[in-house]
Amino acid sequence: MIEVYRFTLEKAERAHENTIWAAPVIEGSIRPPFNHAWGYLDTKTVMDKHAHAHEEVYFVFEGEGFAVVGDERKPVGPGDVINIPSNVPHTMENAKDAPFLWAAFWWNRDQDAPALRRTKAKAEAAAKELHDIVERFAASGWDLIAAPAKAWLEGEENQDALVKAIEQADAQCGSCGCELDALYKRALELKALL
Repeated sequence: MIEVYRFTLEKAERAHENTIWAAPVIEGSIRPPFNHAWGYLDTKTVMDKHAHAHEEVYFVFEGEGFAVVGDERKPVGPGDVINIPSNVPHTMENAKDAPFLWAAFWWNRDQDAPALRRTKAKAEAAAKELHDIVERFAASGWDLIAAPAKAWLEGEENQDALVKAIEQADAQCGSCGCELDALYKRALELKALL
């Protein structure tokens, strides 16, 4: 099912010292790994200038105004992206007689670092597991799988040839009861790492 969301003032609440209207950008069943909010300025208004420890990005959707980040002030409009470094005071200004709407996305790199390290460690462990499996294929003595495995380990054969050989070996021998049966299946699960 496609979930479609749109900013409406009916769903928005006052934010930033009551200087803007804000509402979640993403609603429903999706749980993104970042924070988000629509920012909406009425005509000829300015958002409370503020700073915070996280980085932030604004995507302008409607209207024209000014982005102020630190000591810089630049005109912005639909399609513009504003990068806001951590701990830098920033605001949005609407000098026009029309609404000004943007989407804000922010995250905390320090909070994300442990998750990224865990993800990297899992990827490295999976890559090592796959390498070890391919080494076992190379040492198997069965030319169908040993030759492409050796070539891949030596950097002489591309991944498609190795995957094809693993698939063929699994089809011909994947349930014979030998020690390689489970390894064919596991290698195919990890083939994106080849």
